[in-house]
Amino acid sequence: MKVWIVCVLLCATFTLRTVTAAANETGSEKEQVLQVRNSLVNSSGETTELAVEELINEVEDKEEAPEVNTAEVKSGICPHGWVKYGSRCFRLIRTSLSWIGAEEQCAAEQARLASVQSLGDHKFLQSLLDMAGLSKAWIGAYNFQGTWLWVDTARFYYSNWYSLSNVGSYPCALMNSNVGWSNTFCEIGYPYICSIDLNKC
Repeated sequence: MKVWIVCVLLCATFTLRTVTAAANETGSEKEQVLQVRNSLVNSSGETTELAVEELINEVEDKEEAPEVNTAEVKSGICPHGWVKYGSRCFRLIRTSLSWIGAEEQCAAEQARLASVQSLGDHKFLQSLLDMAGLSKAWIGAYNFQGTWLWVDTARFYYSNWYSLSNVGSYPCALMNSNVGWSNTFCEIGYPYICSIDLNKC
C-alpha cells in the first residue's frame, strides 16, 4: 500500500509539473537561496570552495530565483545562482519542502533533484551543505518496489548510504553533510539540491 502511495505521488509530481511552474510564475513564496555566480570559477571551469564560501556569506537574499536562461544552458553556461561541477549545474535551496515539493520546485526551474553519480559529486554536494551550515538536504533518489532510482533517470551505479531504513516506509533519500545518505519519509521538509545536466539540454 505504501509503495502504491509513493507511486501515485511520484506520478502526480511529474504530471503536475506544468501547473506548478505556472503557479510559481504568478507569485510563489520567497526562498532563501544559496547564490553562486558563474564568474567565480577556476581555470578548469569548476567552482572553487573559496568562491562558494565567499558567496555563502552574501546569502541573505529573499527574492525569488532568477529565471533559467535555456540559451545559456544549451551553450554550457550555468544560470545565475547555480554552481558548475563537471557537466552539471547545482543549486542548494534553503527552503524546507517535502521531497515531492522539492522536485516540483526544481522542475519549475527546468531542473531535477540532484543525482549523485560519483564520490566526487558526493563530496562536492557535501561541501555545499557544510559551507551553507546545513546538515541535510533532499537529493533525487527514491525507492520504487525495492529498487533505488534517480528522478533525473541517471543510472544508480554509485551509492553512499550511512543508514538505510525500511525502504517501504522511508522511500526518499537525503544527503547528510558529514556522513553518507539516509532515507526517510518523503513528506518531511528539508532544504534541497537541484541540478541541470548541461549535456541533456
